[in-house]
Amino acid sequence: MFALASWTWALTVKELGVREILLFSKQIGLTDILVLTKSISGLTFIDVLNEIVLNNSYGIRIHAWIVCFEDHRYSDGEVSPSNEKYRSYLLSLITRILEKVDVEGIHLDYIRYKGKAFEKWRNVSSFVREVRKIIDKKDPNIILSIASKAERYNTLDELKKSALYYGQNYEDLAKYVDIFMPMTYYLDYKVEPEAPVRASKWIKEITRRKVYVGVQLHPSEHPETKGRQPNLSEIEKQLVLSKEQGLDGVCFFRFKYLYERSRELKDIISKISS
Repeated sequence: MFALASWTWALTVKELGVREILLFSKQIGLTDILVLTKSISGLTFIDVLNEIVLNNSYGIRIHAWIVCFEDHRYSDGEVSPSNEKYRSYLLSLITRILEKVDVEGIHLDYIRYKGKAFEKWRNVSSFVREVRKIIDKKDPNIILSIASKAERYNTLDELKKSALYYGQNYEDLAKYVDIFMPMTYYLDYKVEPEAPVRASKWIKEITRRKVYVGVQLHPSEHPETKGRQPNLSEIEKQLVLSKEQGLDGVCFFRFKYLYERSRELKDIISKISS
């Protein structure tokens, strides 16, 4: 089955309401919802996650989306994979989430350094390994996914190096990760829409794991295209190619834009999910 997932802010859940989020997701064909449970700000939304899980009667997989090594509230040292104290906090948080909420997945975002981390990848991998252990102790069937870095698209070697720059070693992470969700936002990196699909296929070949292509719906953040929204033909091209190239699904960033553009996107999504 070709999966249709979406990164979903807790704020969006609060604005639209849990029932509307779930009903819309069912109607448009989402198979997975990644609910922001720990944010960049450091705030947690376990109650929002639990409410969605408790009201989900549609068979949609609900994942706890955890922003790892970015936290604006933390003041006790650097927030990075090298900080053992902060790592312990995150592992305790993930343990608490799994104890309180019957999620079907844990999704790790910002699972990286800020850059220049070619030699530090073992710190990232070891943290993911610890998360895997926690998950397996609770239930080995719980999915572990990560938002993986992908910024260079010309060659396979370039792609791997662009991830390793942030401390993400695809081959090693594949020992613990079930699904890679590369943040292939083509407008933000000023590349053609086909490039993210090509990169995602390479990631699948490297890792031999499932890969959901990260599909940009948000306005461009690149200085030269800032504010431009992805157009319908570009989005359709990415969806069609992702399925044709044997990828396992797509993940839309983010739910708000999927919801706002649902009238124009629903036919495209319906075709790809059939």
